[in-house]
Amino acid sequence: MYLSARSRIILEKILPEKGDATIQQLASDLGVSERTVRRDLDEVKQTLENFDLILVRKGSKLSVSGSLQNRENVQKTLLDLIGNEFTPLERQYFILRVLLTTNEPVKLIALASELSVTVATVGSDLTRLEEEWNGKIRIERKRGIGVKLDCSIIEKRELLRELLFMSMPKIKLYQYLVEILDGAPVSSNYEFLTHFIDFQMLGLVDRSLTRWMKKLSYEVNNDSLVDLLIYLLIAVKQISKGKIISKKSDNHIFIQDYPEYDIAERILKDCLPDQTIPEAEITELTMQVLESEIRTGEDVFYRNEKVQAIRIAKKLISRVAKEIDLPLSQMSLLKGLTEHIQYSLIRLKKKMPLNNPLLPLIKSEFGDLFYVVQHIASELYPFKKLPEEETGFIVLHFEAAIIQSENLRPYSALVVTSRSNGVSTWLRARFRKRLPKLQKIKFVTPLELVKETNLHKYDIILSTTDLTDFKVDYELISIFISDAEMKDIQHKLEKIVSAKGDDVDFPGFESDTKKLPETLSNLKSMHQFYGLIISFLESIYIESGSDMTRNKEDNLRSFSQSIANKKPDLSSDKIFKKLSSLEARQKIISGGTNSAYFLVNDNVQTASTHIFTLNHSIDFQIEDGLKSPVSTVMVFMLPYKLNAELLEITTYLLTVLTEDDAAILLAESGDETKIISLFTTYLEEFLEHKRKN
Repeated sequence: MYLSARSRIILEKILPEKGDATIQQLASDLGVSERTVRRDLDEVKQTLENFDLILVRKGSKLSVSGSLQNRENVQKTLLDLIGNEFTPLERQYFILRVLLTTNEPVKLIALASELSVTVATVGSDLTRLEEEWNGKIRIERKRGIGVKLDCSIIEKRELLRELLFMSMPKIKLYQYLVEILDGAPVSSNYEFLTHFIDFQMLGLVDRSLTRWMKKLSYEVNNDSLVDLLIYLLIAVKQISKGKIISKKSDNHIFIQDYPEYDIAERILKDCLPDQTIPEAEITELTMQVLESEIRTGEDVFYRNEKVQAIRIAKKLISRVAKEIDLPLSQMSLLKGLTEHIQYSLIRLKKKMPLNNPLLPLIKSEFGDLFYVVQHIASELYPFKKLPEEETGFIVLHFEAAIIQSENLRPYSALVVTSRSNGVSTWLRARFRKRLPKLQKIKFVTPLELVKETNLHKYDIILSTTDLTDFKVDYELISIFISDAEMKDIQHKLEKIVSAKGDDVDFPGFESDTKKLPETLSNLKSMHQFYGLIISFLESIYIESGSDMTRNKEDNLRSFSQSIANKKPDLSSDKIFKKLSSLEARQKIISGGTNSAYFLVNDNVQTASTHIFTLNHSIDFQIEDGLKSPVSTVMVFMLPYKLNAELLEITTYLLTVLTEDDAAILLAESGDETKIISLFTTYLEEFLEHKRKN
C-alpha cells in the first residue's frame, strides 16, 4: 500500500482517540499551504475507509471515528510503511544499483513499487542521478519499455565500485571483509553488499590476489590493494554471470609485454578455473594493477620506467579529458604518450638538456590546453618541476588526439541523386548514423556525373536512379535506404578497401606536406567553429505563441519580452523597437510560405535563436504592398561585431532556411523535436563540410 509522506504524517496526528488537529496546524507542521493539506485529505479519507474508519471534519478540526482495533491496524500498516521508507539519497543509490546489475530495461512502475514512491518521484531521481554524477551516468529512456544505463561493462564496474564506497566507507568495508575472512558471519546489516560481490568467492579471490601480487618487483599500498580486491570481486561475479568485456578494436598488444599482464592472467585463472578468460578481461585487470599506487617509504623509483610511464599516461589522459570536458579515446593516445613519457623520464632523471623550438607557437596556439597539461603533468611526474619544453611535446599528443579522426582510413563514396538538397541531407544523416566510417561523401546529379573524370578515387559509387549507359560499376539504392542495404554497402566497402590496401588516394587529399603554421591555423579555425556551434545549439529557445490575439504589435511585444526573459541584460522595449523597425523597413527575411526571420544585432556576447510557433497567422510586411501570413517566427540575436566564423554559420543557416525545401518544411512544422533536428542535422553537415575542405 502506498501513501505519500504527507498523508502518513497527517494520519499520525489524527489517529489517536484523543488526537485532533487543525488544517492550519498541519499546514504549518508540513511546511505547505492549507490548500495542499485539503488535497491530501482525500487520500487520508480513502485510506481510513479501507480500514472501516471515518474522517471527521468539524470546521477546521480533524479527527477519526471508529474502533480502537481498526485504529491499531492502520497504525501497524503506517509503521510498516515508515520502516521501509528511503531517503532521497538512498532511493537514488538503490535505483543506480538496480540499473548497474541488470542488462534489461527496468520499468519505472517496478522501481516505484519497490521504493513505495510514485513514478514521478522515480523519474525525478533518475534526472538527479544524471546531474549529480557529472556525466558519468547516461540513462536511456524508452517509452513503454523502461530505462537502462547507456554504458559499457567496464564503466558499470567502475560505477559499482564507486557506489559501493559511497554506500560504505572503504576502511569500514575492508575491516568487515577481514572479519568475514577470519570466520565471522555475514551481518544482516550489510546484506546489501551481496548485490555487489559474492561472499562465497571472497576467500579464493583474496588468496589469489595476495599470492600473485607478491611476485611483482614493487609493493602496492594498502589503499590500492582494497581497490583491486573490490574490482576483482565485482568482475568475478559479473564474469561468472556472462557479463564479459567485449573485445575492443584498440588492441593492447604492447601491454602484454609487462609482467603485470602475466600476473593478471594468473589471478583470473585462479579465481575462475572453469572458464576461458578473454584477453580483454586480462587487459582490464592489468590496467587496474598498473594504476595502483606504490607503497611509500621505500627508495623506489618504480624500478621500471615503462610501468611508471603507463601509470602517468593513464592518469594524465583521464584527468585532462575531465578538465577540458572532452571524451578522449584512451587507447588512441596511450601507446604514443607512454613511449614519449618513458624516454622523457630517463632524460629528466639524467638531467639531459631538452630543446623544443615549437614551444612559443604551441603556447600561443594552444594556450588553455598547455596550462591544463602543465598543471596536471607537474603533479604526476616524480620531479619538483616539469620543464615547459616537455609539456609542449605532451600537448601535441593531446591536440592530435582531439582533432584526429579515430578512423585513419575512412571510406569514400560518390552518391548520384536527382533529388533536392533535402534528400542529400537525409542520406548523409543516415550514413553518419549507420555507417560512420563512410566519412567522405560527394553528392552529384546525373548531369554533374559526366564532369567526374577520376571515378577511381572513390571506394564506391551509389545512385538513387538507374544510370543508363554508365560504364562503371555502381550500387542502386533507394532514397529511404534500409538497414539491409546499409549492411550490404558496408560489406562491399570492406572487400573493396581490403583489396585496394592502405595506399589509396582519398578524395581531396593533398600530396604536398602542409607546413606546421598552416596546420595549426586550420586546427584553430575548426576549434572556433566547434565552439560557436556548441554555443549556438545551447542557445535555441522554442515557444508556442499566444493564440489570444492576432495583433502584430502585441505579438512583437510578446516575442521581445520572452527574449528579454532569456537574456536579462537586454531591454524588451529596445528589442521591440528593433523588431518593429525591421518589419516597417521590410528587412524581414522570408522563408517558406509561413515563416519569417529577424536578424537583430544587440549587446550580446553570444548568438541565440528564439523560435515562436503560433496557433494563428500574423501579417508581416515583406515587400512593398505585399503582406505575408506568418505562423513561424525566428529571431536571431547576434553580437554587434560578428567574427568571420559566426557570420559564415549564420549565412549558411539562412541559406538553408530559405532555399532547402526539406529544411523549410521542418522549420514550419511547429514540432519542437523536428525544429531541433533541423538545426542539429544541418549544423553537423556544415561542420562535416568544413572539416573536409
